[in-house]
Amino acid sequence: MSTALAVAASVVSAVGSFSQGVSNKRFADRQSARLLSDAAESRKLGALDAELIAQDSRREQGAAIAAAGGSGFAVDGTVNDALGSIATSFALDGQRARYEAGRRAAALKTEAWETRIRGRQSLLKGTLDGTGSLLSAGAQIAAAGQRGGA
Repeated sequence: MSTALAVAASVVSAVGSFSQGVSNKRFADRQSARLLSDAAESRKLGALDAELIAQDSRREQGAAIAAAGGSGFAVDGTVNDALGSIATSFALDGQRARYEAGRRAAALKTEAWETRIRGRQSLLKGTLDGTGSLLSAGAQIAAAGQRGGA
């Protein structure tokens, strides 16, 4: 009777281990998918920021040209230098926005990869723990059979 209870407990433990491993793997997969989605969104936001910065640059340059033209200055020499400086400053800001978004996206992809690995490890642990419980139950059955057959 005690052997049957021990075997039943081992089977229940095995099922629990398998179930926990599968559950953890599914959760990790969902989490990983969310992180990958966030990474893609980060890249899109970086591109949008860069485009908004480029629009600001064009506005600033237009305002500078209008101011220079309205005051009677020719758009050459110093005014051209000022326009170049505006364009360069905004271009660098746009590149920085894309770069930072790329870094955030890369970090999120790395986190997604690590999460997926943890999920696989959890599934493997559940499988091994469950297998160990079943082997333990088998050993108990074999031992009980030897005692009964002796």
